[in-house]
Amino acid sequence: KKWIDFHSLEFVAKNFLESCPLVSICVPYYNYPKYLPMLLESLEELDYDNFEVIIVNDGSSQKEANSVFEQMKELYPDYSFFTKQNSGVGDTRNYAASKANGKYLIFMDSDNLSYPNMINDFVKAIQKSDVDLVTCYFDAFGENYSGSKPEKFLYKYLPLGACKEAGILENIYGDANFIVKRDIFEKIGGFGVEKDTSWEDWEFLAKLSLEEYTQKIIPKSLFCYRHTEAGFSRNTSIYKNHQRVLRCYSHYYPKEIQNLLSGFVVPSFYGNSNGILNYIKQTVNKFLPINSKRRKIVKKLIKGILK
Repeated sequence: KKWIDFHSLEFVAKNFLESCPLVSICVPYYNYPKYLPMLLESLEELDYDNFEVIIVNDGSSQKEANSVFEQMKELYPDYSFFTKQNSGVGDTRNYAASKANGKYLIFMDSDNLSYPNMINDFVKAIQKSDVDLVTCYFDAFGENYSGSKPEKFLYKYLPLGACKEAGILENIYGDANFIVKRDIFEKIGGFGVEKDTSWEDWEFLAKLSLEEYTQKIIPKSLFCYRHTEAGFSRNTSIYKNHQRVLRCYSHYYPKEIQNLLSGFVVPSFYGNSNGILNYIKQTVNKFLPINSKRRKIVKKLIKGILK
């Protein structure tokens, strides 16, 4: 009797739903007609059956982008496609999440590619570790690759996981391509919705940690990241992006620490090898004539201070 009960349809159905919960893949889309078909092709190779895909067109301005979006809608009738006015990647991810039915959410950019085991490993990891969110490594490939299974990579991104102290200075948490419990995502309030800055993934993951929710990292690449020089994160102000992250931290630290962090960002992380010295030199050069005695005095003073 136990053996028969074990193999009954009700038992199998119940345990399947527990071990393979519905996962919602949320994809923001904006002016990437060349890449979206490759992403969706890679999703067709996933070895996890119980998932849905939600693609949101964030008011693409290119005619071709909108045309490809409509073509994909016809090609993948089981996926959910939505179109809205342009509001930025953070708000678009939130919109996709609001349409989701899954217990878990996974966010994928429309120019990236998934490995077949992505959902399977994410679900196992978040259930096994009993945490609220799990990130992973990724393999970065060139923007001109035109398939769904790249074999050559430019570099790997190996985040370290949740460390609030180190997370002030660098994004050691992970990429936006993470798995999170949907109810936790809603409690956090989703991604920030600033349109003129990037690093909303860093901001969200820092906030999750600061709110004392739990997150872990899989030391394994579960997706491929397309490195594009025209990408939004590479064409926005490093200073403004980092200030966005620090504003998140500022809600949890005393005012004195807030001021210290805010003033520390530009000189230390301006994006050049010599840090503060080069930044101050650039500032001096910008506002003083080339042959000015005052400029020489200021540069000498700076050098003395730094020593």
